[in-house]
Amino acid sequence: MLEWLSDIDRADKLVSDFVLYGFSIVAFAFMPAHFGRKVWLLVSWFLVLNVAFLLGLWDFLDWEGPALFILFGQLPWILFVADLVFHGKLSGKVAAIPMRELLLWQTTRLMGLHFVLAIYGGYAPEEFGLQVGFSEVVTGLGAVALYFGYNPARGVHRTLLLLWNTYGIISVLVAEFKIFLSNPHLPFTHYSREIFSYMISYPQNWVYCFWFPVAIGMHAAVYYQFYLSRGSRPA
Repeated sequence: MLEWLSDIDRADKLVSDFVLYGFSIVAFAFMPAHFGRKVWLLVSWFLVLNVAFLLGLWDFLDWEGPALFILFGQLPWILFVADLVFHGKLSGKVAAIPMRELLLWQTTRLMGLHFVLAIYGGYAPEEFGLQVGFSEVVTGLGAVALYFGYNPARGVHRTLLLLWNTYGIISVLVAEFKIFLSNPHLPFTHYSREIFSYMISYPQNWVYCFWFPVAIGMHAAVYYQFYLSRGSRPA
């Protein structure tokens, strides 16, 4: 019980962890208000995951099993995208969100800096941490630039927005693909098992189980707004 405490007794790990903690708090503050009470469902999901990891409640489950890994890391964003595609209950709320709010939330992708910091602490595998950390920081900086320079009346801005959104969602999906294929329980593992070991440790497992799915959902929301505004300008 609470063996995770032994993993945070070094300052270099605390630095990268606090980056993740801090940006996680900011990410909730920047969550689009148009989701209404649905935001509390996200908060509850986040808290349940934390309690489960902190108390080791996964011990009776095979967390490394691909099925459970997909259930917690992939199913949430798949359901969100399905809701948009089939015009479900959330699609109306997503349509009402100003594009700038979606951009503002994506500035929290700067939390990817913790991957780079963790490399120097000897915790994150370098070949994975540098790639993911770099792409996440670039996505976050792009969101900052697009937010402050927001001008949907300009065609060049819409083009940059579309390119940025495509880059951001691809970077997340590639990271998730590498994490999944580093699972030692798969018969076709292609990447270092160190990647999987790092990502299922606390608190990095927040990223795969929570922040990656939310980020993909936000990118899907941007595409959905482009779809709705075809022939016009996004709000």
